[in-house]
Amino acid sequence: METTVNKTNKSLDLTVKLRGAIEKAVKVFCPYFGYMRVKSLDDGSVRCYAVDDEEKRSVVFDKEGYMSQAFFGRESFKRSYMPVLFPDETMGSWDDFSIDNYPDLPSSWEEFSSTSEQFINEIKAKNGKFPYSDEIKAMQMLLILRDQYRKADNAKEMKYNIVAGEDGKLKVAKIFNNQVSLISFQNDILAEKFLKSFEGLLEQARQII
Repeated sequence: METTVNKTNKSLDLTVKLRGAIEKAVKVFCPYFGYMRVKSLDDGSVRCYAVDDEEKRSVVFDKEGYMSQAFFGRESFKRSYMPVLFPDETMGSWDDFSIDNYPDLPSSWEEFSSTSEQFINEIKAKNGKFPYSDEIKAMQMLLILRDQYRKADNAKEMKYNIVAGEDGKLKVAKIFNNQVSLISFQNDILAEKFLKSFEGLLEQARQII
């Protein structure tokens, strides 16, 4: 396959692009040394070794793909005048290159819903109803009611949340460090009235509040 050399890309950071490559034994390509695997990454460089090198001697590239050092026998190399480290598949561009660090997690709803035995069995047990469907319906009602309550105070800043306390009971709590919950209000009077009026709905939705 013909190798296309990229122009210098100051925004390219291979130490980010190749995160996870070591654990997954991802192959990369260098026209001087052939296929390589990533040995280590640090803030400014990517250290690789040739796949067919039994001693796994190192070649160091900077984060833009320029070769900066090589240790093969007694030979040493100066920094290359162009990027010479390429992804295995395209060998010419890092634009679409990415490593899936969680390959066992679904990448689409269709994949999950058709392959997860736990989900399929849960749907069957609920006679076709989705998990959390009742909770979500209660939350939809609460959000509509919440917006109506907020209109009673012109202040924009939310100062009180409705949360579950350490004892498990729902309560009104002052907001700290901007930790605003979905069910929050401008003052404690509004929050207390909301809790008292809609405690049943809040209890129904507590798993997703």
